[in-house]
Amino acid sequence: MLMTIRLLMILMVALSAATKADAFNRDSPSFIPAPLVVLTPVCAGAAGSEHCRVLKAVADGARTGALAAIEGRDMFVFSRKQAGAALARYGLPAPCAQDLKCALKNVSRMNAGYVLTGKVTAAGSSRLRSWKIALQLYRAGNGKLISESDTLDVRAIDVPEAVQSLAESLVTRAAEPELFNRRSQHPAKASAEDGLVTFEAPEGGIVRVDGQLACVRTPCARRIAKGEHEAMFEQENFTPTTVKLMAEKGATVKTKLPVDTILPRLAVLVPEWLPCAVAPPSQRFDRCYALGALVQEAEKGARAALAARDGVIIGSSSVEFEFNRRGVIASCSDRKSCALETARLIGADYVLSGDVTGAKSGALIAELELRDVKTGKLLLNRSKRIDPRVDYGEGGGMTRLAQTLITEALELKPVAERFPLKTGSHTGRVQVRFESSGPEMGALVSVDGRLVCRNSCAPFVESGEHRAVFEQLRFEPASVEFVAAPNTRVQGILTPDFGWIEVSTDPEYVGLSVAVDDGRKSWARAPKGVQWREVDAGEVEVAVADACFLPTPQRVTVKAGERRHLNIPLKQRLVPLEVHAIDEHGKAVIVPVKLDGREVGTSGTRLEVPLCYFYALGQPDGILRHSRIVSVPFKEDIFSTTVVLKEEMTVVTASAVPVPPEGSMASLPGGTFTMSEDNRVVTVAPFLLDVTEVTVQDFKACVREEHCSEPERERDHGWDPLFHNKGFMGSGPPPKPGTGCNHGAPGKEHHPVNCVTWDQASDYCAWKKKRLPTEEEWEWAARAREWEKSQTQSKPSGITYCNGDGWESTAKGARGFRYTCRVGAYPAGDSPQGIKDLEGNVSEWTSSIETSDHAKDKEKARRKKVRYRESRVVRGSYWKPVSESQSERRWEMPTESYITLGFRCAQTTP
Repeated sequence: MLMTIRLLMILMVALSAATKADAFNRDSPSFIPAPLVVLTPVCAGAAGSEHCRVLKAVADGARTGALAAIEGRDMFVFSRKQAGAALARYGLPAPCAQDLKCALKNVSRMNAGYVLTGKVTAAGSSRLRSWKIALQLYRAGNGKLISESDTLDVRAIDVPEAVQSLAESLVTRAAEPELFNRRSQHPAKASAEDGLVTFEAPEGGIVRVDGQLACVRTPCARRIAKGEHEAMFEQENFTPTTVKLMAEKGATVKTKLPVDTILPRLAVLVPEWLPCAVAPPSQRFDRCYALGALVQEAEKGARAALAARDGVIIGSSSVEFEFNRRGVIASCSDRKSCALETARLIGADYVLSGDVTGAKSGALIAELELRDVKTGKLLLNRSKRIDPRVDYGEGGGMTRLAQTLITEALELKPVAERFPLKTGSHTGRVQVRFESSGPEMGALVSVDGRLVCRNSCAPFVESGEHRAVFEQLRFEPASVEFVAAPNTRVQGILTPDFGWIEVSTDPEYVGLSVAVDDGRKSWARAPKGVQWREVDAGEVEVAVADACFLPTPQRVTVKAGERRHLNIPLKQRLVPLEVHAIDEHGKAVIVPVKLDGREVGTSGTRLEVPLCYFYALGQPDGILRHSRIVSVPFKEDIFSTTVVLKEEMTVVTASAVPVPPEGSMASLPGGTFTMSEDNRVVTVAPFLLDVTEVTVQDFKACVREEHCSEPERERDHGWDPLFHNKGFMGSGPPPKPGTGCNHGAPGKEHHPVNCVTWDQASDYCAWKKKRLPTEEEWEWAARAREWEKSQTQSKPSGITYCNGDGWESTAKGARGFRYTCRVGAYPAGDSPQGIKDLEGNVSEWTSSIETSDHAKDKEKARRKKVRYRESRVVRGSYWKPVSESQSERRWEMPTESYITLGFRCAQTTP
């Protein structure tokens, strides 16, 4: 029988740093399908300590649980060591041991999809020690936490089994059904008494248990009925291996597959054992270029050596794809071991490896060597000085170097008797293409009982009649009889043992959760209901799984391979609400009640209202909000607040807020404190401060008596330098002229006057026989509110202070306030002395001069051709959406005015 040499080309070259970063690019045929990497904590102490033993058990248990969870999906699970080895092949750093953010970044460079990590801490004394363990599942690309487990408290002896269950539950819950695109086998086919068995083979491949397909990749973990079983490991180009096993919890079956001895194979590798980027800058480009040339020329030389024989040459990208799709990892650290291990894992008998090095003269030298994979023995080596002018390209020196080495080492040149074949002849083996339809992840293909390939593939098969079987988990196998001849194509059509269901709602709601129960009590969440989700064949119950709606369940029967569409009408869930209205005189009154701007009834009665608020329900941009706005109109005010409705009765007491007497003052005692801005220790004497900011109505009186000049009446918010792009803090359309300045605006008499300069504010206070407060006085008054800030910071805007957006959908907007508010409208924000609006509404002028560098202000005055005057300090926040500190501070020139800036007056205590 004539022997056939199958030449496998794996050309792994040292690339530039930029190339290495894209080594796992999804568009590359060498892409590993989105692996899940287990990166549980590593031990930093003594290897034999109890802590280290527990951490190892956690890592092993998490890996086994993850393997069990991804059953039937096109996924790999990598340990920390395997991920490090995969990254090292491309010169990339291993996952960081102690820094999760760094580890996520590193594994994302190998296009890992998910990372399973955790926290492990000891609890109790050394004699009664237990271990608290929690696991987290992250997306590798953006570092987003997908799901987190509960915390276990277990003894060291129980850690492996407990972590296995925890990891399997966590990954299954997060993965069901969207995360990995495929559902696992139906758990009803397994028993709680079954043992979780792990199968491992460094060569990868599939596993059959008692003749039935159990794993489409190894390593894997499957639940198997207790007792004795027979497992068969299969991989392309390897001899199947049968192993007897006893299925029990925690069992692991490991084996190595022997190379198929019928067909000798030669693997050609130019491994990336020395990254191109570390070469000296003077040689970096030449060496990188030479390595790229060596990849191509070595393949040409190999083809030339076997041109007249039945040789099958697989180029570098194709073999790299085969290596990766099997999920095998070569844990190598140098050129020799990496080449041998990689060649062994793909079933090669010989390996040709090489590199490009620099000579003392600055020239480059190409080196090649041939070894026996089984023994590691060096058979032959050759080297050649590279001259780019003659050695690159068709027929160049590197091509001849590879051709000569292969020919001489394997004694092909003088052995016409052993290989008496002419160019183009064959030994009866032909290339057959196998294709499958059904599984999106492709099918496993066996010919005459031997695994030959997976997915769409084209192996060589002996001419004649054969029987091909296409297999995949959750699909019925397809058997096809065929005759192998040139250009033969064989297609297998697999039928799933499940169906698909698509769910829509009426009206359509974006992001709705829908429960799809086919016996697994699972649920799905999709942008528009559920779109063609796998379900087990049989009766399926579909219901809305959202607290805002009634379930309205519907049942439908789905056949294997069938697609069913179901539409569910949405019915909002109603809950009780009761509002009690108390007027300005403390009496209960009956007034209309609005919920999110819509009238729902009157106060004093039981109301049935929707649990959730929907804006544009049924529209693509529909928004759900659980926080609701309750508003009640009174004679001079509108009460509003936010509530989160519940199933039980929600009771709201609405009280009218009377208009405070304008011009009244509060007395503040003196004291010593440290200023927030510059840490100066200052002492403030007792003084009086206006309870409210000066209103439009009060300022008009000063204008009428001609003691004050009239402030601006109209200003578009876009003119204010505190805003951007002529918009309100970047949200909503730009306001119309006249909506910014309150003076002269209808309905704003009790709002603070704004758009006033420092001079106008000083004139008003002087007219009232008062003055502007100093910066120190203002902060002393505001500090009386600091103790309450921690209690109010978490409340929504527009509840405690006049801040936040004034859209109708907010509590502030429901009271009719768009920007500024009626002074004193938010008594919850009052200081202990009753001073109002120290936060929100408008910022306030002080009498203090800003002492910092005024170069910018001087330049500004020069451009405007006005006399420069020292800037004055402005304190306090205004009606912007995000309230900042009470001690917010800035300074403005006395001639400036803004829609966000007003004032209040002070007076020295007599």
